[in-house]
Amino acid sequence: MRLRDFAFPTETDFFELLRTQSETVLDASLYLSQMITKFDQIEKRRDQIKECEHAGDINARNLYTKLNISFITPFDREDISKLTASYDDVVDFIYAVANRIYLYKIEEATPPMLEFASLITESVKELNKTLATLSKVDAKKIEQGCAMVSALENKADNLLNESVATLFNMSDPIRIIKLKEIYEYMEIVTDKCKEVADAFREIGIKYS
Repeated sequence: MRLRDFAFPTETDFFELLRTQSETVLDASLYLSQMITKFDQIEKRRDQIKECEHAGDINARNLYTKLNISFITPFDREDISKLTASYDDVVDFIYAVANRIYLYKIEEATPPMLEFASLITESVKELNKTLATLSKVDAKKIEQGCAMVSALENKADNLLNESVATLFNMSDPIRIIKLKEIYEYMEIVTDKCKEVADAFREIGIKYS
């Protein structure tokens, strides 16, 4: 590819890179859901998510490279940079959850883990749908998607409070520590999804 193609990319170039990143995050969330709902082949599923995390790093690097050498961008550079970093955080924390399930030798999914996994998958799917409206800057659809992700994040906040409170009824302190950390990391994934949604919302407000 010629330097000019990087310096003067089409808007499609950026949207394709963002779409690739969004699909990578979606794959990671689905692998996590399978890990928790099926609770088998834990190491294999952890490794699949690690591959997504690695792919996410490459996607982010490609976006930053194009952003740094491009004269023309579809949105403000700060908006694209924020989206890139936020999406990368989502897949990083999904891997952090999977890795702890593997390293801590968790033997079965708890009800909160199943609920968190569902909230994470719903959040990432909603982000994927919202991203598809970004090229036309459909402010109404962007706001609808962002509101949904925010509602899911609020549910995750409440779930964390309830599930941690329940943990302290258990007698095994080591298990309490392990599960508490996993629950907290799962809730952080939904926080990071909300950060992506917030970046979408800012673009919708600026460019509609």
